[in-house]
Amino acid sequence: MSGPTESTEALAARVREWAASPLDLRCSWRMARWTALDLETTGLDTRTDAILSVGLVDIEGGRVLLDTAWNSLVRPPLGAVFRPESVLIHGLTPDGLVDAPTQAEILPTLVTRLRGRVVIAHSGQEFDGPLLDRAFREVCGEPFPGPVLDTARLAHHLHDQAVPGRAPADPSVRLADLATRHGVPSGRAHDALDDALTCAQVFLVLATRMEALGQGSAARLLKCG
Repeated sequence: MSGPTESTEALAARVREWAASPLDLRCSWRMARWTALDLETTGLDTRTDAILSVGLVDIEGGRVLLDTAWNSLVRPPLGAVFRPESVLIHGLTPDGLVDAPTQAEILPTLVTRLRGRVVIAHSGQEFDGPLLDRAFREVCGEPFPGPVLDTARLAHHLHDQAVPGRAPADPSVRLADLATRHGVPSGRAHDALDDALTCAQVFLVLATRMEALGQGSAARLLKCG
């Protein structure tokens, strides 16, 4: 499913308007608007590898809104190098993406879906956030303006707040391990939509724990994640 046809200039104008309207996150995290997102790519180099699929789902009022779930394959640019180790993980191949929309075609949908929301992504500070930023710059010449909360960092923060002896010395913060540890059901790993849904549910657990520690504002969660 591709996004609406939109000129580069019009898209860039929308992104600039978005950047000029920063979010007020002094409210409780339950009052803020969030979107969990996951990207699958040709590899792990955020400077050169291409996005192959995107999945996202909204969170509002402390609930995952399943009817907002959306995903799309993404056709990479010509000459994109598919790293064998990545293909083995997510199963996405050049032949399977021939008819998928391009990055430029899905970006208008991402602008519409993500504006006014905090993006939640696992390893979002190191991976998904930089990839989004590069995609926006490549398509419309503007940086990605939205904040990104990293659930891996938030999990690390919560572990550091734990009473000594009450938590593992070095717990894994892999998404699948966090889901298992917190009793969160997870779908097929490395499927963009399934991982976005798992990330959303893990976020709800972590946010609730932050709230119990008296750190439940949206701004505080974002600072710690």
